[in-house]
Amino acid sequence: MLSCWKGSTCHPPDLRLGQTVTIEGAIWAVVDLNGGFASNSLVLKPHVERDSFRPPSPALRRKVATVVEPEFRRLLTRVRRQYRAALAAPDSFWLPPDEIRRHEAIAAATLITLQRFLRQLNLHRRDVPAVAALVPAMHAWIRQTGFELAAHERFQRITLGTPSTLQIEALLARQEVVT
Repeated sequence: MLSCWKGSTCHPPDLRLGQTVTIEGAIWAVVDLNGGFASNSLVLKPHVERDSFRPPSPALRRKVATVVEPEFRRLLTRVRRQYRAALAAPDSFWLPPDEIRRHEAIAAATLITLQRFLRQLNLHRRDVPAVAALVPAMHAWIRQTGFELAAHERFQRITLGTPSTLQIEALLARQEVVT
């Protein structure tokens, strides 16, 4: 790796990223224009011959979009329905314990589904612009579902009196002292 400082009297030729220059018989490629501590150096690496990169053609993008978008729409409809069911839980204070556990299980399953869906979106976000637009919404849904799960856990710990591990250890220690 070479770093060529751009000075006022001596400096490398004006090069752009990816261009090559021959130095003492070796071919070097520019990989960074603002390298070095002060961001005033060209960074060069030994050049490796590769096939040129061509972005996908518009026809290929349209083909991918026609295949991928309907599938994502179908998945999004299912995920949205599950997300709304997770957030539609009534106030836990008025529910019997079985209902509270059921709503908590729905929220946990929704969180897992949203995370899996986000992984699929991230795989296809470069190919289909409509898919890329869904990523911020999925992050918000995951955050909101996580808040819902945290609220269930807080409710169980505070209102229902589900003991913490420290309380359990204290109770066990008292029983050992009594016996």
